[in-house]
Amino acid sequence: MINKLPEEIRGMNYGAGEVRVGNVTANDFFITTIEPMHGNQLVIYYKNKERLMLDSNIKEGHGLACGDFLGTGKDQAVVGWRMPNKDGKVGVKIYVRKDAVNNEWESYWIDENDMACEDLQVMDLNGDGKKDIIASGRATHNLKVYWNSQEKIKTVLLTAEFNAEKIVIHLRRPFTWANMANIKSNFTLSASADGLNFTKVKDFELTGFNESFETAITPAGARYFQLVLSDFSNPDSWHWYQISEVELLKKEEQASYSPGISHLLEKTVAIKPANKNYFNSDEQNSIKEIVPEDSVIDITAYMNVDGILQWQAPEGNWCIIRFGYTTTGVINAPANAEGRGLECDKMDPDALNFQFNSFPKKLIDAAGKYTGSTFKFLLVDSWECNYQNWTQSFPKEFEKRRGYSLTKFIPVLCGDVVSSAEQSNAFLYDFRKTIADLIEVNYYKRFNELCHQNKLEFHSEVIYGDTDYPPLDILKSNSYVDLPMFEFWSHPNKQAMPEYLPTSQPEFSFPLYSSVLYNKPVIGAEGYTSLATYSESPWNLKSYGDRAFCSGINQMILHSY
Repeated sequence: MINKLPEEIRGMNYGAGEVRVGNVTANDFFITTIEPMHGNQLVIYYKNKERLMLDSNIKEGHGLACGDFLGTGKDQAVVGWRMPNKDGKVGVKIYVRKDAVNNEWESYWIDENDMACEDLQVMDLNGDGKKDIIASGRATHNLKVYWNSQEKIKTVLLTAEFNAEKIVIHLRRPFTWANMANIKSNFTLSASADGLNFTKVKDFELTGFNESFETAITPAGARYFQLVLSDFSNPDSWHWYQISEVELLKKEEQASYSPGISHLLEKTVAIKPANKNYFNSDEQNSIKEIVPEDSVIDITAYMNVDGILQWQAPEGNWCIIRFGYTTTGVINAPANAEGRGLECDKMDPDALNFQFNSFPKKLIDAAGKYTGSTFKFLLVDSWECNYQNWTQSFPKEFEKRRGYSLTKFIPVLCGDVVSSAEQSNAFLYDFRKTIADLIEVNYYKRFNELCHQNKLEFHSEVIYGDTDYPPLDILKSNSYVDLPMFEFWSHPNKQAMPEYLPTSQPEFSFPLYSSVLYNKPVIGAEGYTSLATYSESPWNLKSYGDRAFCSGINQMILHSY
């Protein structure tokens, strides 16, 4: 218990609210608070140490608690806020001290954008010895309990006891700025005869994502198996982590997901490649049989309006593929509640027309005579909507642009090899090229046309692409932009202050090349992107700006962070 603040704790002169005490050891503590009252900063004060700001991207912080939720022997901090932050998000986060020497903390979402937290409390609600979190949201009209339990997957074998000899796990993560090949996940597999008493079979670690990992286990006969994800490295925590498949198999059995083409998910524009050399690989899964091209037939005409297939199959063994599409599920952000919804189809000009008429056109109409002068341009930020690899007109557009029908190669998209690995990979190249063409023409070129029809300029950060995110000819797409742009960050140090790290050369990018190639004298940049630290001192930002100017930038667009 603290009777008074020790004199060694300095800097607490900002006004504070929601003050809590957490334990570092049995004999040491820290104080955490939200500054100023109902403010935007989560701050830690240590005994004999300076003030440490953990986060400045909350808004109206209104709930705070400390506790050892993770069983590390040291307390973590949990904070909730009730107004959308600079990313347009409300929620609850936990902050974990990762490095005692360098005093490093990492944050993880507990509730991302579904809890406008008015208050939160912690207590052990189910008697398992672990503190749970209860939060309430006035604006979101909800009360939630976040149970402090590890996620478990149970497989119940309803027939006889099964003697498993290996486990196959497919881990999915569509995107992260970090190298996915280096992300580690730790699991514990246990077995039980009655579903109540479990015995550990194996602890194991997997490195990487977006492939099926096989792990041999000591033969374990049981009717119940339990898999616990005990730990994982978590760069870019705002991107979801999914265990998309778990199989317990005999040693000689093949996993259900075993595509014939190597790195199929990357080559079908479903996930970010960990290595661009993946696209140069023609490796084939030797277990997969090659499907002759002339054996693939289209039986769409035999399906009725209710989705029932009425087809008399010729003699032989047939695999029927029902191939469809849906939305990507990606929501635009940041935006207020009225402006949030699904991202528009970037390959469909009709979808872009609808989106343009539903929002920008209303601004144009409201601006009236000021459009083209006071209201001069529309700006499209960098691509942040994950991956799209289909649209309604895709088969027709593919055949028009590539000169052949994709129908006989649809099995390749599902993991089969048609004709040969070389020919299947050639089709996948054409598949990606068609996606790039449609985004270029039906999104960037069409947006340019809509802007110019309404006397506006088109400014944009067309900076991601190549084989990456999304597949795109960046240089060509920038030809449709009146003001090509890229971005640079003023990365914060551990005290959340800008700290410039010298580099050996200026930064070069395709937007800069396009300004020269297409004779566009003004090249812009989203500038000084980071935490809200502009007010600390312009001097802290000067070096970042100097490098941008040396890289060819001659117009700064200040980011709203």
